[in-house]
Amino acid sequence: MVKPFSHNHPLCPYEVEEDDGITCSGCELELSGSAYKCKRSSCDFHLHKSCFELPRKIQHNFHPQHNLILIPTPPYESGIFVCNACDASGSSFTYNCAACEVDLHVHCSSLPETVTRHDHEHPLALVFSLPAEKEDGNYFTCSVCTTLFKEEYWAYRCKDCDYVTHLDCATHVEANEISKEEEEGEEEDGDEEYQEAEDDDDEEEGNEKGDNDGNDDDEEDYDSIIAQNIKRNAALSMIMINNQRFRTMKMQRATVMRNTHRLYQFNL
Repeated sequence: MVKPFSHNHPLCPYEVEEDDGITCSGCELELSGSAYKCKRSSCDFHLHKSCFELPRKIQHNFHPQHNLILIPTPPYESGIFVCNACDASGSSFTYNCAACEVDLHVHCSSLPETVTRHDHEHPLALVFSLPAEKEDGNYFTCSVCTTLFKEEYWAYRCKDCDYVTHLDCATHVEANEISKEEEEGEEEDGDEEYQEAEDDDDEEEGNEKGDNDGNDDDEEDYDSIIAQNIKRNAALSMIMINNQRFRTMKMQRATVMRNTHRLYQFNL
């Protein structure tokens, strides 16, 4: 058993069961893997192992003037802080500079300096602010969720082009992987529908050939050919419509996941 700086009771280690739905009392994110919990059953205090092992003091390039001190609760009357990195609120652990009223979520304080995404060829670098406007006078929008940026908050930006993302849009693995899987699924579904349309065309062409060989002057056969061509064109049009729907659904799902993630952080 151990006693952390942030809790009055001893803690004991344990392994979190999958889908327990328990929230870490430090970073306020869902628990997973190795963790610590309060020995008292009446006390609902849990920590990720990584949160338990956080350094009490760090130096960060965002605020090089002073050290940031890990404190268990925000030092403000409201009991809430607003992270200077992501603009989301928090009510538990924060890396704080009391003199400058700077606060960082523990997970924001350890964000990687560069990340990569499957949908962009260049690495994305962490930046602590963005210009209010681009050189061409346009505003910056997230290349993943397409919403506008607040220039005073952090972002991931490609140094070689105008590709810019919110922190959670760049680093949220599930959204990244789901988008990739949906894109691959869209391509597979499109290929299957196209092959089905091609098979229908081959069958219809064979039927047309047999009909024409039997009686080339038969007006009824001619009408049948026209109807089959109309059916084929309708099938191809439907493929194009479905592909557009897949793309729209993919964008909507990525946006919903990002907004849900930000709302979850805000409510905490």
